[in-house]
Amino acid sequence: MIILLFKTNLACSHDVDRVTQDLNQLTGKNNWSVDIGDEDKVLRILVNTDVTNEIFHLLNKNGYTCEPLK
Repeated sequence: MIILLFKTNLACSHDVDRVTQDLNQLTGKNNWSVDIGDEDKVLRILVNTDVTNEIFHLLNKNGYTCEPLK
């Protein structure tokens, strides 16, 4: 399994709700989380393959941004 970490601008639970269905479809339910309390609003994803490009597209189409964290 791969853990992907992204800095996002998902600032509140409403923002997370807007991307939940798409993230569940892409990664599977319970395979991702967003820490909106962290200053980087970290999106953590557990997947079998690298879906970084898909995450960029998914967030962008919903009006949000992200960048990988090392």
